[in-house]
Amino acid sequence: MPAKFVSDPLDVRALPPLATGEGLSRQPRAETIRQADLYRQVDDLRRRAQDVLGHKLAAHPALAALADLGRSVFEKIDAVGTLLAREEPCTRAISPLLQTCHSLIDTVAGQVALCEATARDCSAALELARRIVAQERVSFHDLLPLFGGMFDDVRDVQELVRLVPVCGLDLAAFVESQAGEAALFVEGLTAGRVLLWILRDDPRQVERLPEFALAALFEDVGRLPALARTAAARKFHARRAEWLERQHPAIGAALLGAVRRAPADLARMVGQHHERLDGRGYPRGLGARDGLPSGRWLALCTRFAELCLKARPAEGAASREYIPGRIARSVVAESEWGMWSADFAQRLAGQVAATQPADPDHVPALPAAIPEEPHRDGIEPGSPSDRNLHLHDAESGMQRPHGQAEERVGEARAAHGAAFSPVELDWLREAKGVMHG
Repeated sequence: MPAKFVSDPLDVRALPPLATGEGLSRQPRAETIRQADLYRQVDDLRRRAQDVLGHKLAAHPALAALADLGRSVFEKIDAVGTLLAREEPCTRAISPLLQTCHSLIDTVAGQVALCEATARDCSAALELARRIVAQERVSFHDLLPLFGGMFDDVRDVQELVRLVPVCGLDLAAFVESQAGEAALFVEGLTAGRVLLWILRDDPRQVERLPEFALAALFEDVGRLPALARTAAARKFHARRAEWLERQHPAIGAALLGAVRRAPADLARMVGQHHERLDGRGYPRGLGARDGLPSGRWLALCTRFAELCLKARPAEGAASREYIPGRIARSVVAESEWGMWSADFAQRLAGQVAATQPADPDHVPALPAAIPEEPHRDGIEPGSPSDRNLHLHDAESGMQRPHGQAEERVGEARAAHGAAFSPVELDWLREAKGVMHG
C-alpha cells in the first residue's frame, strides 16, 4: 500500500482518518510524497544533464558558451538539492528551477545539433562551390539536395533561437576546425535558414524557396577563389583584399550565372546581398528602386545573420539570453533609417516576438507582423503596395532627416517598452555613423 501512495499521490486524499489521531493529518504525507517525487526528478535531471553535457562537442574550444550553460545547469541542480535538504522544502521554488534546467539542457542539445548540421551543410556546399569555381558543368538540379537539407533543418523549428548560435558560441571557428574553407559558407547558411524560417509558411513563396535558400548559401562564393591554397591565390588576396571584399557579390553572381537551368534571379540575388535601400551598399550602390524585392530580403537576412554570429552577451546578461529578439530590434531600427526593407524587418520581428519563449529575462515583444511586400519584380514605381520604394514620400518614416536619429532611438524605446542593450546601441551608433559619413 505505501508504494501505491508514492506512485499516485491522489490516493492520499481518499484515505480514512488515522485511528490514533495524534496530531497527524493527510497533508504531511502528501508533502512527503511530493518531496520523494522531486528527489526522483532531480536524479533524472542530473543523469540527463550528464548525458547531454558529456557530448564531445560541449567541450570544444570554439563552443565555450556551451560550457557556460553546462555550469549554469549544474549550479541550479545543486540549488535544487539545497532546497530539498531543508526540513520543509518549498516546492513552489523548486519547480521553476527544474523547468529552467531542462530548458538549458534543451538549448545545449539544440546548439550541438546546430553545430553538427552547419558543419555538414557547409562541407557539402564547399564541394559544389569548388566545381562552380572550376567552371565544371553544374546544373541547378545538382544544388537542390543542399536546399533539401536546409529545409529539413528549418521545417519544424518554432523558435529562431534554434537556428542561430547562442551568445559567445563561435560557429564559424567551429566549422573551420572541422572543415577548413567550408567556414566561408557559415554566414550565408545562417542567412538562408533565417530566410526559410520567415517564408516557409507563405504559399506565395513556396515555389521560390529553393532559389532563395541557395542564393543565400552561395552568396559568398565569390570569396572562394582567393582562398585557394596556392601561392598565386595568397599573393592576390594580400594585394587585393579590399577590392575582393567590395566585389565578391559581383564575382559570385558571375560564377552562379554559369549554373545551367538556374533561375535568373539566383545570380541577381547573390549580386545584391550587400546592397542597401539608401544606396550606400556595395558593389553597385543600388537604391530602393533598382534592386529585387527578394534581393532586399536576402540583404536583411544577411545583416541579421552577421549580427547573430558576432553577438556577445550584453553586460550582466547570461549566455542563454534570447539573442534573436535583441537583434531583430536592431534591424528594425536600421530599417527605419532606410537601410533595409521596413516591411520585411517588421515581419521578421513579429515572427520572432510571436515564437520567443516566455521568459522574464527575454527582450520585450515587438509589434505583430505587417503584410508582406510583393515578391515579383514588376512593381510600378510609387506603388503604395511597396513601402520601401517610397524613400521620397513625405509620409514615409524613412524620409526623416538623419539628424533625428537620436529622436528615433527614443521613440523605439518607448514603442518597445525597454532601452536598448549596450551591444545594441553600439550597432545602432555604427549604422548612424556610416549614414552621416
